[in-house]
Amino acid sequence: MEESELKYTNKAAQKDFRNAQYWIQDYLARRPHSEKELRDKLKKKEFSSEITTKAINYAKSQNWLEDPFELAENVYKEWDKKNKSHTWINNYLLEKGLPTEIDKNFDREAEKALYHLEKRFDSINNLNYKKAASGISSKGFIYEDFSKAQLLLQQKKKGEHA
Repeated sequence: MEESELKYTNKAAQKDFRNAQYWIQDYLARRPHSEKELRDKLKKKEFSSEITTKAINYAKSQNWLEDPFELAENVYKEWDKKNKSHTWINNYLLEKGLPTEIDKNFDREAEKALYHLEKRFDSINNLNYKKAASGISSKGFIYEDFSKAQLLLQQKKKGEHA
């Protein structure tokens, strides 16, 4: 019998604890999860907060959980590859209960904004400026990113015509 299980004199609580451990292992086998994600998922499975806390503490003691900062950095890199904005990624990290202390790369943000502009527009002019700015803003980019991306798009178009 595990040390953490000895505290349970109630067989039902002991069974719930093992079941919660099983679900944590199942979730972590698929992909790394933050503590908050595990807590939310166990809550959906209707485990008590006491069982959930003890199961998560057990998982931590067994080193099943990744360091939150490393996990946040890996998650950031994955979403960055998919051209999500720094703001969008930070909101995602907050939602998952992960730290958001990742520095913004302004040049990379402009590249990602350019990617989104090129998907929808051949060029930016007076007729579609507002629509382009609004579209970039809705993806979490700031105006500075839009301006840089607009300049990059113009330079790219001039390079094609030269």
